[in-house]
Amino acid sequence: MTMVPRSFRPNSLLVPLLVINGALLAVIFLIPFNSDLDLYHAMGLELVRGRLPYVGSWDHNFPAIVFVHALSIALFGKGYIGFRILDLAAHLGIALVLYKIALRYASPLFAAAGATLNTLYYVGGSFWLAGQKDGFAVLTIGLAVLFYFRSKDRSARWMFFSGIMMGLTTAFRPTYGLFSISIALLAWFDRQDRNAFLSFIAGHVAFWALVLLPYTFTPNGLSRFYYSTIVFNLEVYGGARAPYRVLGLLRHPMVLAALPALLPFSEWFRRRWPEAYRRVPGSERWFGFFALASAWLSIYVMGKYLVYHFDPFMAVVAVFAARGIEKLYYIFPLRTVRVLAMGAIAAFLVRTFYPFDLLHTLRSVLRTHERPVLESVWRRVKNDSLFGLRAEEEATRYLESHTQANDKIEVCTIMPALRWRVDREEASPFTIAHPYAMHLTGHPFIPFQDSCRAAFAAALSTAKPKYVLLANDPYGMELFSLRSPAEAVMDIPAVKQILDADYRLDTTIGPYLYFKRIDVTHIAP
Repeated sequence: MTMVPRSFRPNSLLVPLLVINGALLAVIFLIPFNSDLDLYHAMGLELVRGRLPYVGSWDHNFPAIVFVHALSIALFGKGYIGFRILDLAAHLGIALVLYKIALRYASPLFAAAGATLNTLYYVGGSFWLAGQKDGFAVLTIGLAVLFYFRSKDRSARWMFFSGIMMGLTTAFRPTYGLFSISIALLAWFDRQDRNAFLSFIAGHVAFWALVLLPYTFTPNGLSRFYYSTIVFNLEVYGGARAPYRVLGLLRHPMVLAALPALLPFSEWFRRRWPEAYRRVPGSERWFGFFALASAWLSIYVMGKYLVYHFDPFMAVVAVFAARGIEKLYYIFPLRTVRVLAMGAIAAFLVRTFYPFDLLHTLRSVLRTHERPVLESVWRRVKNDSLFGLRAEEEATRYLESHTQANDKIEVCTIMPALRWRVDREEASPFTIAHPYAMHLTGHPFIPFQDSCRAAFAAALSTAKPKYVLLANDPYGMELFSLRSPAEAVMDIPAVKQILDADYRLDTTIGPYLYFKRIDVTHIAP
């Protein structure tokens, strides 16, 4: 007699799923911001102050993640903890959404295993994966898929909500619009329902109309949005590509766990274990492959192959892994062997993914009685001598002790932690140096960048910041900038003229050259 695992009702696993995933996700509170999150946090702070992205702050990415950081600042104040609360909530939501999706392909226990596997992958990415906008995009993609399935089961009106979620997804990263194409194609060919298709498109339009509305009432708002997010990406940032290395992903343990779900032995499986066989409707089976293709293509189109670009792909893989692990379970001949094999696989995956190094750091801090505990952990994790947490704190103390609250400063860098740490207004909206500094080797600055360089010089001339900080590191970054921000700034004639005439080099702290206005009286700390 074939033994099947104990049957669970889908809702009976919701609480254990949340508890287990919440426990796994708690480790993200030990992770400080990387430079990307520093950038979004600085822009979020400006948004809370009433300054729109691309108008009062700058990045070439689409704006959804800035609004997430603004929400965390509005609710909890600036800093790591408030954002990590939203990060934790979002990834608990992802676990629930992936569980609901996986239930269409696997039994409840294995659907929960697939969702938890995705959480393990996320926390295993640690410093460079935790908090990235791609994780939030996984949540919105998952919700869009659930709404699509609900529209099939109930009403086409749910396609409108699916469209809104995919509109939000593209506001996190536009290349994930490939998922929109997958859903739209399936909605059209599966149902031949024109109303459902149009509702899906209308959801996108309604969301983006809401996003762009404040820019229509801001002078040059729409043009700044367009040139910052479209023109700059197409003509500058998108031109820097890393070597193609996606194929190495096929060796990832999570992908290997998903392979049994992809192998063409469903008929054999049905004959061998009929009580465990699950027939997946053709359209939903095709949707799984469409989603894999969309995620894969988005990675290729971006061309950087950074760890967080793989986040949506691995979320899709997690759903396949739920079915793959279930098939593996039945391949083993005896129940005892099955349980032992599943336990061994689970132990291997936890050992592979979970960031035990962070727990070791926490234990070391507790043993040495360092206080405050979390800040001490963050200093050890982000311990770079130039851009580490101690260097940021030292620079913050210096600036706040040598300036008054109404003084302005300007930090020229691609590592913009100081732009949210220091409680001083910045002279220019350029949160990061890319618009006036980044260009491909052998290519001139594009006209938009020429206008940014002129605007940067005008901002320094008008605002007259007390301190101008120029980062002389990093440099030689082929994908981002071969020159340091300091070299790029000194290459702008109007800015160099201002610095030579009105500023003197006051000190050097970490990677920053501190230029102080000559006509400003020193304030003793």
